[in-house]
Amino acid sequence: MAESLPTGQDDVIRNRAVGLFTYLKKIAELRCRPICKIDEYEKIIWFSEVPKEKECFTPAWGEIQTSQEEIWLGIRKVEFIKTPPVPFTVLPWVNELDLLKSDDIPSLQEKILAPNVNDVDAEPQYVELSNYPDISEQWERYLDE
Repeated sequence: MAESLPTGQDDVIRNRAVGLFTYLKKIAELRCRPICKIDEYEKIIWFSEVPKEKECFTPAWGEIQTSQEEIWLGIRKVEFIKTPPVPFTVLPWVNELDLLKSDDIPSLQEKILAPNVNDVDAEPQYVELSNYPDISEQWERYLDE
């Protein structure tokens, strides 16, 4: 059976906790300098620059009615489609960061470092994509699917 603290001791613990959190909040505020002028911001986005897409809305456009008058700018989270796995044989030729970019179709690297399992001290050798047309065909199928 849990013992309860006397009423006065509850208040002391509560006051200490509130004091601690108030202190931590003030320390956090010291790290942030308030911005008072618009030109002090790193970047400014005007309502006219907000893309008129279905995920973005603002009553400043005059077209969209919001259910809450306090919302001046709304941006809904976009669901990203996970890319399917790249075929194993093609993977060494792909820069995986290019797959994450949605603004351009990724391309294969023209040459890659050849695996050298025999001699660790040997000079690096490269393999040219032009010598492996099946890799390009697999890549094209992957992009089509």
